Amino acid sequence: MSIYHLHVQVISRASGRSTPGAAAYRAGEVIVEERTGEIHDYTRKRGVLHSEILAPAGAPEWVFNRAELWNKVELIEKRKDAQLCRELDIALPHELTSSERRELIRSYVKKNFVKHGMVADLNLHAPGRGEDNQNFHAHIMLTLRRIEGDGFGKKAREWNSVGMLESWRASWSKMANEALAKAGHEARIDHRSNEARGLDEVPGQHHGPSVAGILLRGEHSDVAQRQEAERAARQAAQLEAQLVIARAQAAAADAELQELEAQEATQAARAAQECELLAQAERQRQAQQAVEDVERRRLEALALARQAHKKAEQQLAQAVQAEGRAGVAVEQLKNARDWAILGQQEADKSLLKTAQALIKAPGWARDINFYDAAVAALKIASRAVQAARQAVTQAWGKVLALDPAQRAAIEARIAAHAAKQAPPPARQQAPQAAPAAHQVQSDDQKQQGPAGPA
Repeated sequence: MSIYHLHVQVISRASGRSTPGAAAYRAGEVIVEERTGEIHDYTRKRGVLHSEILAPAGAPEWVFNRAELWNKVELIEKRKDAQLCRELDIALPHELTSSERRELIRSYVKKNFVKHGMVADLNLHAPGRGEDNQNFHAHIMLTLRRIEGDGFGKKAREWNSVGMLESWRASWSKMANEALAKAGHEARIDHRSNEARGLDEVPGQHHGPSVAGILLRGEHSDVAQRQEAERAARQAAQLEAQLVIARAQAAAADAELQELEAQEATQAARAAQECELLAQAERQRQAQQAVEDVERRRLEALALARQAHKKAEQQLAQAVQAEGRAGVAVEQLKNARDWAILGQQEADKSLLKTAQALIKAPGWARDINFYDAAVAALKIASRAVQAARQAVTQAWGKVLALDPAQRAAIEARIAAHAAKQAPPPARQQAPQAAPAAHQVQSDDQKQQGPAGPA
């Protein structure tokens, strides 16, 4: 006869267990645990009749990979005492065929777990060697978090309620009885305790291989009798313990939720502060960059102005040298011109002297022309000197405009000099022309003296 057995437990890291190891054992597979590098190899395990993963609609593809699923569960839980998954151990009606048992448990899992957002790793096991050959059972490993997008969301605390546990128990009893009735069997199971059902019977208990063999042979077993007596006490204590655990889990869940909310608030405040600091640093960097750009352009312009001033000074020096050379040429040719003019004047006095002067007249004309050309060159050189001085003054003004420190230093020196010396009394003086210009004017006046035929 079928018995009711539905045991729920939570696999946690605090007890030293891991979901990859549990899943590998239930499915008879090999799974490498990424968190620890441990290899869980149960490929030699026998009696695994069926294995599959059931998940809500729209779940990502990796959910259906057993190794990837439970490794992600391990990696998302950070606490050293984290609760990793929930497992149900359910006895299947032996009266049903293999396909009927498989369809019954699949329907039960979809209705009670997958429909609410859980991912279920379902494994059906046959009775082990030495066990009761009617002990067909299923292991169901359930995630504690919903699938959200391409990963896990927060833990669903409502799945920990005692009311939901009772609904799972009642649902299994109802669906199993419906499957038995549909298959034409009279056997039924009941999730309620014997006390709740008003029965004085002691609940049944799984026996070990030795006791099971004794009972199968029809012999009496004090061990079996004691086990049956103890089972009622254990089951009551277990139910009470489950209630205590459920309450403790609910309290722990509330505390964890409050802690997470506090952490999220702190992280949000810290993130806002960091964003403000980053924005302030970026504004300071941009302002500093703007100042550096302005200073760079000023230094570039100052360098160009200094180059222009230096070039203007070089041109002024060249113009002054040219003016000096022109003045020297005028001085050197002045005497020759005076002798030429005097010779022309003497030649005009008499026919004899005129005849004698015919031989010297070309030389006189050449000396006068050379002198006139030298005077013209001196005037041009003087104008070039004046233009070069203006260029130097303008270039120096640009340098001072671009170099406030140097301008301030010059102004300070001027002010200090003015403070030390009283200004001289005002005197009207005729402006003195430059020596070269005066020399040119005197030569021009002299050229207006006695003139003769060329």
